[in-house]
Amino acid sequence: RYTVGLENVSIHATVTIGKNVSIDPFTVIKKGVVIEDNARISSCVRIEENCVIGSGSFIGHGCVLRPSTVILEDCVIGHLTVFEGSCVVRRGTLIHAQCHITRGADIGENVFIAPFFVGANDPKMCHRRDCLEFEPMAYKIEDGVRIGIGVSVLPNVKIGKNAIIGVGSVVTRDIPENKVVFGNPARVRGMVPVEERL
Repeated sequence: RYTVGLENVSIHATVTIGKNVSIDPFTVIKKGVVIEDNARISSCVRIEENCVIGSGSFIGHGCVLRPSTVILEDCVIGHLTVFEGSCVVRRGTLIHAQCHITRGADIGENVFIAPFFVGANDPKMCHRRDCLEFEPMAYKIEDGVRIGIGVSVLPNVKIGKNAIIGVGSVVTRDIPENKVVFGNPARVRGMVPVEERL
């Protein structure tokens, strides 16, 4: 059993919806989507083909989930965040408002990402250049990472478990686990206290 807002909700016939799901008005849900028990979908959300919303997860107003985005259980996705598809967000992660999660991104469990995060997956910026071949190189964020406001992560970067990325940083290379980094480019500035690690 689920509840749907009264106005202008479009749900494709092949969508699977679990128990106690809430879907607000002006939302579009395309074919092959799975929405698990107790998920909440806010208004004006677009969920494209073959996405998965895990049990107990919340999707904020105006979010866009392009094809094959997988958000696992107990995640919170802030308003106006965009997922470019074929990416995964694991259990218990909070991605704040107005973030851009690029195609192919891999985000671990219990990650915190503050507003205005931007990730990239195209090191050559191949747009409309036939002489360049696009080879997607998405980033990976491991479990327990915390990312401050306005951080940018470049293609093919791995951020290690429990790392903290300071406000406004530009992450240009891999970050080892349990490190505190900040700056442009981001550099290691210290260690995450043991009591703060997952």
